[in-house]
Amino acid sequence: MELDHYDALIDDTACIFLVLGYNHWPANVRARCIYIPEEERYRKVAYAQEEAARHLPASYRYYDTESLDTVLTVPTAHVVRTIHSRNALAQGVEYLPQEARSFLDRLLKITGIDVESVGLFGSWQVGLAHGGSDVDFVIYGQQNLERFLAQVDRSPYLRSYRSTQKKRLDWARAYSRILGLPVGDIVRICQRTRTNFVIGNMGIDLHFSWLSREAPELTIGRPRKTFAGTCTVTGTNQSLFMPRVYQVETAMGLHTVVTYEHFYMGIADPGERVRLRGTLRENGIITIAKPGEYILPCSPTRVGEPA
Repeated sequence: MELDHYDALIDDTACIFLVLGYNHWPANVRARCIYIPEEERYRKVAYAQEEAARHLPASYRYYDTESLDTVLTVPTAHVVRTIHSRNALAQGVEYLPQEARSFLDRLLKITGIDVESVGLFGSWQVGLAHGGSDVDFVIYGQQNLERFLAQVDRSPYLRSYRSTQKKRLDWARAYSRILGLPVGDIVRICQRTRTNFVIGNMGIDLHFSWLSREAPELTIGRPRKTFAGTCTVTGTNQSLFMPRVYQVETAMGLHTVVTYEHFYMGIADPGERVRLRGTLRENGIITIAKPGEYILPCSPTRVGEPA
């Protein structure tokens, strides 16, 4: 099953899921339940995943993340329909509010982004939008976030609609200092950031997804070899809006592991053992950013790779 970050899935219970990331198991997809069916309507449960899980079969295993979020693994055998984000924009653009269409047209013209790199997700993607629904766009493959935001801010048209400057690059700059990597490299490790706009009473969220199935190489810290084995976690960060960073002890010593694949889930706590496969770079950092790379718990008390 070929999936992009932010594609939507509908299963045989009529629940709707948002795909997260690119690296999935053959029989399971990492996703977040966003709508569950009720009598005559759907109810949004995007940030109430434990509640959503109670409506699903036990085979939909989920990760409890200590109040941050919960992500399900959806068995592909239960998926009855896939709504691709990129197709959703092409098929639904005529139904978008005129303000959103004008905004997108100007955004593409000013920044030079190809419309084929833009997708639509959320309520407009799955046909559950109402008059006050935000419009959620995702831009795939935008490599230079700083240049993109500079182009947005140089445009009086786009700048005037920007509701907040959340300085989403601050975390990248902070991790740049911590890890000794350029800001651009930190951004390439990650899949998503966001900037918000308001047009009239309607919100527009722009999300960005850099990683593809062929993740770009980092410009420094050249890859030395693939690391695969078990190791002990000695420390972890708990931030929802940064790459997940683990400190691990391997047979070769202490290493920092940077991963975006488990953005929504804590895989292990300090003292626990994990199975790890990633790219060991010459600066000692292990990055998890390519298909087939992972960090998974060894403990049977945690949810690991689904069967």
